[in-house]
Amino acid sequence: MSPSVLYLACLSLLVFLAGCDTTRSLGDLRKADLSGDSFHLTLAKYYRDFAASEEAQYDWWSSKYFADKGLMAAYGQDVAPEHLENWSLEPAMRAELRDAHARLHEVLTPALKSANPQRAAALQFNFDCWVEQAEEGWQTADIDKCRREFYRQLDNGAHLSLGGGLSSSYLFYFPWDANRIQGDGAEELKYIAASLIESDKPYEVVINGHADRSGSDSYNMELSRKRAEFIRDELVSKGVAFTRISYFAFGESDPKIPTEDGIREPQNRRVEIFIE
Repeated sequence: MSPSVLYLACLSLLVFLAGCDTTRSLGDLRKADLSGDSFHLTLAKYYRDFAASEEAQYDWWSSKYFADKGLMAAYGQDVAPEHLENWSLEPAMRAELRDAHARLHEVLTPALKSANPQRAAALQFNFDCWVEQAEEGWQTADIDKCRREFYRQLDNGAHLSLGGGLSSSYLFYFPWDANRIQGDGAEELKYIAASLIESDKPYEVVINGHADRSGSDSYNMELSRKRAEFIRDELVSKGVAFTRISYFAFGESDPKIPTEDGIREPQNRRVEIFIE
């Protein structure tokens, strides 16, 4: 057998063994008794699904790593968010993640894990997902998705609660050039509407629509208006009185993250809801 053929055979064996190892970890996680407290249960499910997606992309190391984190969470063990010094990151991304980690540390308290375990688990997972995808550096849509969802959960999780579990403000992020949201955002709107309807306190809902700077001023003003109207219409369709809602469009004039003109910034494509 030639050296090159021997090398390829050994390499194939190593890849096979790595795949077996991660498959075993992921298989154990899939069979684990996810019956612990809500925070650890939800976190384990997040890690399980992420490990499966990494396995499907033949990223054996990441799959095993996050499957192992999921197993620890499934067994009720505390699993820390990722430490940035363990990852190879571009300087600009490392700086933003360092700030995000500090904010996560402030918010991810035992009180939040107990009061809102689903949101706490989503916060931790999306930070970890963001770190892993940022190190890979090539799946920009996945980086943006984890980053955007982290900030959405961070902003929602940090607000003070009013009566009945209702928060004083909510923040929704929109895809680029879109005026509708689906998935978790739609579920959040359903929860807000139900909480408002059940509230025995007077309230007014103020909706502010925003856009990033990737289009013209006039286009972004119109886009931010459509985003605000979408949120209003969703709340009304779910039973919130039309007369209790007012909305405003700001276009690109009030960015959350200041950018140069023409830049697509996910945090600026947003609608803010204030309950007064």
